[in-house]
Amino acid sequence: MNNFKRTSIAIACALISVNAYAIGNPFAHLTDSEHFRTYPYIDKAYQEQKNKQYNAALKEVDHALIIVPNHIPFLKFAYQLAVSAGKPIETQLKYLAKIPKNERGNDILNVWLDNSKSGEFYTQKQLKKIAATLTTKQMQSLFADNLYNIDKHYGASKALQWSYDKPRKYKSLVTLRYEGYQLYSEKQYVKAQPILELIYQSHSSDQTDLKYLALTTLMNGKEAQALTYASKLTSLTAQQDFYNQYIEHLLATYQYKKARKELNRLHGSNELSDELIKQRDYLNSLDEKAINEFAEMTPCLKQTMNDISSGNATQAKVTLMQCDPQIDSTMWIKLADNLGLHSQIEQIDFKNDSARKLKTLVLLTHYKNQHAWSKTINLLKNNHLWASFPRELAYAYSQLKQYSKSASISFQTYKKDHRNSDLVHAVFNALQSSSGDKRAASMIEYGLQTNKQKLLADRKIVNNILDIAQRNVELFSPQVIADANRKKVTLSPNVWQLQHQCHMIDGLATNDDYLNQAIAYCLVNSEPMKAAKQYQATIKGSPSQQQSLVLAQWFAKAKAYKVSETYWHKAVRNTSDLKKLTPYSRYLYIETMNETGQTTLANQYWLESSFDKQNEQWWKLGIDIAEKMDDKAAVISRIEQGVDHTQSSVLTKDLAEYIAQNNDTALAKKLFERDKTGNASALLGYQTYQKDPELAQQAFANAYQHPKYKKDVNMTAQYADIANKNGNTVLSSQLYKSAIDQELTKPVPDKKLLTYLQSSHKNINLDWKYNVAGWIGTDQQQAMPGVSSGTGNYFLYGEAKYYFEHPWIPRSAVSIAALSNGGFAHTSSGNTTDVDLSYQVQPIANHETYLKAGVRQRVSGDDHKTRPYVRVSSNVLSNDKWSKEWKPDLNHWLYQNVYADGLLYLDNTADYILFGRYEIGQTFKMENDYQQRLTPYTFIQWADDSENTSTVAGLGASWNWKSHNTKYNGLDVDSEVGLEWQHTLQSSQINKSDDAVLLRFSLSF
Repeated sequence: MNNFKRTSIAIACALISVNAYAIGNPFAHLTDSEHFRTYPYIDKAYQEQKNKQYNAALKEVDHALIIVPNHIPFLKFAYQLAVSAGKPIETQLKYLAKIPKNERGNDILNVWLDNSKSGEFYTQKQLKKIAATLTTKQMQSLFADNLYNIDKHYGASKALQWSYDKPRKYKSLVTLRYEGYQLYSEKQYVKAQPILELIYQSHSSDQTDLKYLALTTLMNGKEAQALTYASKLTSLTAQQDFYNQYIEHLLATYQYKKARKELNRLHGSNELSDELIKQRDYLNSLDEKAINEFAEMTPCLKQTMNDISSGNATQAKVTLMQCDPQIDSTMWIKLADNLGLHSQIEQIDFKNDSARKLKTLVLLTHYKNQHAWSKTINLLKNNHLWASFPRELAYAYSQLKQYSKSASISFQTYKKDHRNSDLVHAVFNALQSSSGDKRAASMIEYGLQTNKQKLLADRKIVNNILDIAQRNVELFSPQVIADANRKKVTLSPNVWQLQHQCHMIDGLATNDDYLNQAIAYCLVNSEPMKAAKQYQATIKGSPSQQQSLVLAQWFAKAKAYKVSETYWHKAVRNTSDLKKLTPYSRYLYIETMNETGQTTLANQYWLESSFDKQNEQWWKLGIDIAEKMDDKAAVISRIEQGVDHTQSSVLTKDLAEYIAQNNDTALAKKLFERDKTGNASALLGYQTYQKDPELAQQAFANAYQHPKYKKDVNMTAQYADIANKNGNTVLSSQLYKSAIDQELTKPVPDKKLLTYLQSSHKNINLDWKYNVAGWIGTDQQQAMPGVSSGTGNYFLYGEAKYYFEHPWIPRSAVSIAALSNGGFAHTSSGNTTDVDLSYQVQPIANHETYLKAGVRQRVSGDDHKTRPYVRVSSNVLSNDKWSKEWKPDLNHWLYQNVYADGLLYLDNTADYILFGRYEIGQTFKMENDYQQRLTPYTFIQWADDSENTSTVAGLGASWNWKSHNTKYNGLDVDSEVGLEWQHTLQSSQINKSDDAVLLRFSLSF
């Protein structure tokens, strides 16, 4: 049933009052004797009712009714109890039926309404019984309500079937409307006619009633009477509904002249649908002769028409199937369409061109109604008709989600006819297919080239442009987007910036304010001042609140805080506006207040802002505000909180600098205690590594307690480095070993890092270290530092140092060495051998300078003295950047070295040895295996042994390599061999050759 019918019935039923009235004084109008005798029963009934014992209460009232069987208050009370107790309807009616009709109210009606709420198919006999208990108006209301319930639960056809043959006296106007409208919808026009006429004659009918009467009369073949009814229609909608159906009737009955006349009349009033416009155009294309020919039907077709008019559709189908479809084919098709014989229409190959076209039209309409889109496509493709019906074919493809094909057909149709609707359909389908935005944009661009104004006037096209641009702004020119946005302002000018397409408008010269704003958005991050001024220039008159907000933010970004402040006053008018700002906008607002001298207000707003505690910039702003307030306690507090929340390296650096400058161990301890992740401690270690090594080691130690950093090889290496630097060699060794173990467990260890870790572990001054070095040559013109003042043809030095775990003095060791030098000519060539025992100290951790105090005993050669001494030696540059050590990232590098050495014998302070040597050259990597290097170099050296002095220069080349690979030290043995030519520039010794060649060698492990 349609909504109108349901609403009518529902309104009618809602008018019925279903509220039970109060009983009042139940003993009214009883004699004293009746009152006395019934009181105990009624009083007990009330008590039972109060306790919800409804059956027990009802028994008490029944006892009272034996005494006064027709006492209305008791009967009503009994009825209420029967309802509460869930008694059958017969029991409830037993009490109510004894009450006179004029005093019943709606009680009995309520009983029947409740009984029929699921829709009851009452028989004539049942209805008669029910009517006996109700007034006429109540009965009609109950009938209408039950009709509605049947419709709701069983459908309109069942409801109509039940209602139609029931007595007229039970039916109100609402029921008659329901029957009339439903009979019409089921095409039972003959049955609908008298009912609709009865409604019309009741003088309570409306325009809808009159429309249905006119249409039903027309369907029953009474054209003149139908037109009479239609002439009384005043509703435009009702008129359109009737005349559209009337024209269909004229066309179906071949009254083409009348149809053409009526179509032309309605066309003048713009009251025709698209389909009827096609019919009008078609009829106007026919001459009189053609129309007269169409009006002539075969007897068989006329009989079919008569069967249809009489409502006998089954017979009409039988009759039509006996007609020759090749004779008067168009009429045959129309009648078959009317009777739903579409499968028969599909099977017939009509000879007449107009019939073939009509067949196509009829089947297309049928397929559309049935959503048979595949059949639509097959019909048009198989018969090569798609060129005549491109829109129907495109629509069918779209419904089957073959969007690409649909888009192509619609776009080709648009190219031919230039109808906006075709382009809209093409764009819609293109957007559903792959590369949708790009394809749809190309279609729109094509249309804009020839019909720009027409397209930009179309709301759907404008929406498509803006929607596509919102996703992919590069698909349209900036001017097209600006023109579309002018029609419907929805696209923000920051769309190019957001999509990183600023190159599209870079350098664009335009007077369009929207595009100039877009250019400003693209400039704001790199040139905020230029962007702000350009945006400012696009505003005509006073800026809006949103425009003021943009300018306030941009001038603040440009550090033009005074200008920014004026716009903030317009953008933030009250605390409500402040709360609506985004966190970044609020940040800029508070920053502006702080920079324009409103520090107290800025501090208040900062404290009140619920900003992201992990946002470093907010903490820096708060710190800056506190500094301007000269509130040191707040500065430190905010730095602490910022570090705790953000783990920021910048804030940690600030905190570390404060801790280091003020030696605030309490604050450092607090940082360590509050650091739940180790991040802050690690950052503090990195920041104080150079400035405060002791604090850095504490920080790394605290971070190392957390599993995250125990597994962090890089931080462990830093911790090991600083421990070694601070003289904690045992700890440093353990840490390096842990880092090496972890790196070796990785699927692919970092070779560069592993080499560094092993080299660092190897270079820790702990336990025994060994070194063997010397040279072999002839006619040597130099003193030997730390050996003697004599000269010779060879020199050999062997040393073993022991570094204690806990030395008396940091970075110190005990040294045992043997030194030998002399000549090869014969056994008495001045050969000497000394044994040396000394204690060595490195005063500066990062500089290779050593102080040594020891005693030397000659065991071979002249003068077997025991001589105490002090000695200072230094690698002056102490920069690994210039050493020969292996450098993973370089193929060659500058090598230079300055070595100075001095020794003073304490038994004779006039006996000393001084030595200095400078080397410079270039070290080249030769092979990665064993880290092989070649270093050609030149040098100059000076020596003074308290008796003779000499100055020597020369050239040389050395070959360095490492060997003996171990887990923790890597290549553990450093070896070097080199050849050197020397030329004496000055010497106090006479009869010495000016030139010499030496073979140098060294070995350390």
